[in-house]
Amino acid sequence: MAAPSLSKTGVTTVNLTKASTFPSSDPLTMNQFVGVSDDNTIRVYSLGLPKRSLNVVFEQLTPQDITDLEAFFNNSLVNWGVNSFTYTNELGEATTVRYLQPVFDPQQVSDENFALSLTFTVA
Repeated sequence: MAAPSLSKTGVTTVNLTKASTFPSSDPLTMNQFVGVSDDNTIRVYSLGLPKRSLNVVFEQLTPQDITDLEAFFNNSLVNWGVNSFTYTNELGEATTVRYLQPVFDPQQVSDENFALSLTFTVA
């Protein structure tokens, strides 16, 4: 099994040192507003097409992994959530995604290990 990677033409590819802790999940988010009117009628307004996400959890990333990820997302060709890139999981399955989270928040769990949850929207 290969380690996961993030890649985009013109940007240095990030090859992570560890596989994700759990299999990634891919929830489908309905883009709808749901409310109840004064007469208790349920109203649903579609605001657009549903969106598929990709949630990935890592628990043993190195400080270099964190530095590389931040540099990758901060590169003007990726620019965090502005442009799409390719996420390839440990099984070699590639998905075109965009970074969805408003905060990059690695958690230090020991001297040389970080935990990090990443949420991508599938492009």
